[in-house]
Amino acid sequence: MFRRVFSSLVVMVGLIGCDQVQDGVDAKAPATPRPAVAQNNAPPADASPVVPAQSVEKAIPTASEKPTADRDQGKSSAPSFELTGKGDQASQKFSLQAGLSLWQVEHDGRHNFQVSLLNQEGREVSMPLNEIGTWKGTLLVGIAKPGEYLLNVRADGKWAITIREPRPESGASKPFAKQGKGSDLAGFVTLPDGLNVFRANYTGEGIFRVKLVDRNGKLVEHIFAQLGPYEGSKAISLGKEGLYAIGVYASGPWSLKIE
Repeated sequence: MFRRVFSSLVVMVGLIGCDQVQDGVDAKAPATPRPAVAQNNAPPADASPVVPAQSVEKAIPTASEKPTADRDQGKSSAPSFELTGKGDQASQKFSLQAGLSLWQVEHDGRHNFQVSLLNQEGREVSMPLNEIGTWKGTLLVGIAKPGEYLLNVRADGKWAITIREPRPESGASKPFAKQGKGSDLAGFVTLPDGLNVFRANYTGEGIFRVKLVDRNGKLVEHIFAQLGPYEGSKAISLGKEGLYAIGVYASGPWSLKIE
C-alpha cells in the first residue's frame, strides 16, 4: 500500500515538472515565437516589377553639390536689395561682391543724414554720404573685398537705400554727352587709352563733383570738384582702354561731354 501511494506521488511530481519545462524554465522571458511558414508570393510572370521608392526620389543636393542655378549665380550680377529704416539705426547684415555697387538713397528728414559702410570686423571702410536734410540720389561705391557688411545710418527721418551691383560688358563710346540733375550715374563709357577731354556745366548750388572709376569700382580720378555754378573742361590721360563709369555728385542741373 505504501509503495503504491509513493509511486503515485512520484508520477504527479513528474507531471508538474514537465509542465514547468514546457512553459519555459525562466518564467520572466517570453516564449520565442515560431517562424512563420514561408509562402510563395512571387508575382506572376507578366506582372510589372515594383520600383523601389528610393530610386524615384529626387536627389537632395549636399553642401558640395548645389543646384545648377546656384552654381551659375556667381557669373551674373547679384539682385538688388533694399534697406529701410527711420532715425539712427544699424542695418541688418548683407553680402556684397568685390567691384562697383550703385546705391540709390532717399531721406526725408531735416537734420544730419550720414551713411557709413562697415565690414564684418566692424571697421568703417567707406562713408559715401554725409548731408543735411532731405536728400535723394544715386552713389557709386567701390567694394574692395567680397564679404558681409552693414550700414550705420544717422538720420532723423525715414530713409531707404537700394543697392545693386551692375556688371555690364560694354558701354557708350566717344563722343559722349549726358544731362541730369542731382547725384547720379552719368553712364558706363568705353574710353581709349591716352588723351580724353571732359567738359562740364553746372548751374546748381553746393558741391559739384565728377569722378571716374574703372569697371571694378576703383577710383581713377576726380575730374571736377567745385562749389557752386561751374563751367569748364579738363584733359586726362588713361593708361589703358577699357570700360569706365562716371559718377556725378550734385544738387542741381548738370551736363557732361567727353571728346
